[in-house]
Amino acid sequence: MGLHPSDILLGYEKASRKVHELYDDQVCYTLKDITNYDEVLKCMKCSVMSKQFGLEDLIGGLIT
Repeated sequence: MGLHPSDILLGYEKASRKVHELYDDQVCYTLKDITNYDEVLKCMKCSVMSKQFGLEDLIGGLIT
């Protein structure tokens, strides 16, 4: 195709820098107080839901 492997590598490095610039703005919720049970439970339920859908209330409460 006429591309040298070093050109492809430069493209990946440029894309990586751009992703790292945009990454910090991609936060939808920030935990403000780690000792607040309800706030931590909200975060735990989201994490557990991605693996054990339907058991997020039970397992999230146990973890929290």
